[in-house]
Amino acid sequence: MSSIVSRNLKIYFRDKSAVFFSLLGILITVGLYFLFLGDTYTDGLADFNHPEIFMAGWIMSGLLSITSVTTTMGAFGTMVQDKEKKIYKDFYCSPIKRSVLTMGYIISSAVVGLIMTAVVLVITVVYLAANEAIVISAMLVVKMILLSALTSLSNTAMALFIVSLINSEKAFSAISGVMSALIGFLTGIYIPVGNLDEGVQMVVKCFPTSHSAVLFRQILMENSLNEGVKSYPAAAQAEALAEVKDVLGVVFKFGETECSAEMSLLILVGALVVFSSLSIFTLNRKKTA
Repeated sequence: MSSIVSRNLKIYFRDKSAVFFSLLGILITVGLYFLFLGDTYTDGLADFNHPEIFMAGWIMSGLLSITSVTTTMGAFGTMVQDKEKKIYKDFYCSPIKRSVLTMGYIISSAVVGLIMTAVVLVITVVYLAANEAIVISAMLVVKMILLSALTSLSNTAMALFIVSLINSEKAFSAISGVMSALIGFLTGIYIPVGNLDEGVQMVVKCFPTSHSAVLFRQILMENSLNEGVKSYPAAAQAEALAEVKDVLGVVFKFGETECSAEMSLLILVGALVVFSSLSIFTLNRKKTA
């Protein structure tokens, strides 16, 4: 299996265009924020102390949550390519089990997601610490690493399910492009969830990756948000903090019920289990078809 994983990783990282397009969703988000959206958001928070600091944490939280969506989709492109070009038949001529081959695709894609998320994680922590948005501690680092790993695995399972339904490179390219464009909306990054209408808000709140963004925001924005509301009178600070958290999607509410961090974690774990099960069912059905 290690040779299959190594082969898939080499194919992915050697193809510069595949790497670029798998990062397209991230590049779109960064471009929109720094060119258009950043000033709009900070202008709307002019009453807060240094709103640009906690908005930096907001955008970086979003990037951490979506990095493994588009990159694992890109890595699974090798699986689709092998399927369309019948390359997998060469593997079947060797004494290798189909389950081992499939696991090779899954593990290599998961590794890609973990690597790319780790890179964004390091950049995030260094950037925010340099701007005094966070204070680096052992607890913060452990939380970020564990959440990044869970996010990557959950997003890998979701990407695998999508890819398991695809049989051609053209369909894969089209769906990957749509995912890159939509992922920012589905996670409430392009437009803060509080500015969306109720129906769209519900879609965002039910999308598993959005809960990863929420958890990252709660970790990375806590200090800067608490500092931000200090410009308000003491009696109004709690209300202002609650409002901005609701608008920016630092917390999710279903009606009057606030979704706890534990519930968001359970949603990510549930997505990992459900999408993995659906993927296994779909792949096994295709083998017997």
